[in-house]
Amino acid sequence: MHSNLAIKYLLILPLLTLAVWLRYQSIKQPLRYFFYPALIWKLLLGVLLGIVYQNYYVSGDTFNLFQNAQKLVIYLPKNPVGFLEVLCSGKFQVDFLWLNDSYWQQPRSLFTVRLLSIINLLTGNSYWMTSLYLSFFSFWSMWSLANQLVKMFPKTYYAALFAFLFYPSVVFWSSGISKECLFWIPFGFALNKFLQLINGEIKSKRQYLLTFFIFSITCFLGYYLKFYYIVVCVPCILAYWVVMRLSQYWKWKYSFVKLGLLVGCFLVFSIVASFTHPAIHPNRVMDRLVRNHNANYHFSEFNDVIHFKKVDRIGYYNLHSSLRSLGFNIPLAFYSGLFRPLPWDVKENFISLKGLVSLENIFVLILILLSALVFFQKKQLVKIDLLLVTCILYVFILATLLAFAAPNFGTLARYKVGFMPFFIYIISLPLSEKIRLVINNKKGRIKYFLLKHILVIF
Repeated sequence: MHSNLAIKYLLILPLLTLAVWLRYQSIKQPLRYFFYPALIWKLLLGVLLGIVYQNYYVSGDTFNLFQNAQKLVIYLPKNPVGFLEVLCSGKFQVDFLWLNDSYWQQPRSLFTVRLLSIINLLTGNSYWMTSLYLSFFSFWSMWSLANQLVKMFPKTYYAALFAFLFYPSVVFWSSGISKECLFWIPFGFALNKFLQLINGEIKSKRQYLLTFFIFSITCFLGYYLKFYYIVVCVPCILAYWVVMRLSQYWKWKYSFVKLGLLVGCFLVFSIVASFTHPAIHPNRVMDRLVRNHNANYHFSEFNDVIHFKKVDRIGYYNLHSSLRSLGFNIPLAFYSGLFRPLPWDVKENFISLKGLVSLENIFVLILILLSALVFFQKKQLVKIDLLLVTCILYVFILATLLAFAAPNFGTLARYKVGFMPFFIYIISLPLSEKIRLVINNKKGRIKYFLLKHILVIF
């Protein structure tokens, strides 16, 4: 027993080595002075995620997924052939009846268990070690993305730093053992490569192949882990790429032409993609959206969900897969996806996860107000042009879809991590420029000098 415990503690050494190596590799990155504070914050919140699920929730994905993955690993010596068949194909095995029945009926949940079992093999089947490693790689992914944004748009330094590396709910829900964390690992790297591609940094054949490989892995994992993220993100990226390429050949006098073309390309790519696989056909997506809504609504308390307006049809649930029902409720879904729950949605004690999320949403509203004041007074808006509009389009569509699919406030708070860093980044842009200007003045330089030399010790 003591030897097993010692081995598990020794597993932290490769993690420390990776952290030191990544810090060394980041020596020229614009956010380098915040490397260790951001990493420690990420790892701590990854551990906190496990503690919250252990004490706050009766059950939750993080422990259900881990425990079934743990059982798979324990069964490996007894039936290695069966283990490999489950791992590679996900086929039902009689010897694995002890797996939660719902996993055999839900390919995506079973896929997550299979993926986690591989990681558990490398971390000694320890929940906390698996959590730390996943949090680290999620940090690495978001760290690379944030630094690339700052390289391309230096004025957004503090917006990128705050949105991707320090905003509490973003860091919390993209850490630890969760589908969101597993998805963000390739997602952040893929977006980083995409930004490098449009910035002309990818030139060799090897870099192009690596970029294609990362995009393929992201789409594959996204399909099984976070379906809605991929369904929205891929058409957005393709639409931006097409409009950007066309802009190199045609110079449009009015910017609204490019914006209209962007939305048009997004719709075209969405429609074309819908015919490539039955799962993303518009009728199937709408039906799936409503089915997820109904299941989520059914198992939630009355005060813990978004109550959409019933249109036309008579039935137990308010939402239906008709265009009229979904279209009528889009404004409420968009508003709820971005800003709810708010304090008046919290009927119980504020010292709860829902209460803390509501206070964070109040902070978001204050942040929008401050940014608006800075923008209208000083006109200090960072212009990212088409890329900014693409980002807004992604946030708008995904926030709306997730509010429909997951009306429960607790579930929605977790799912929002797919778009929340981009939303916080966008609304922080005017303030980021203002902070940069303040730090560049004489008094600001002194404070920044002290801060930099304190952090450089790390």
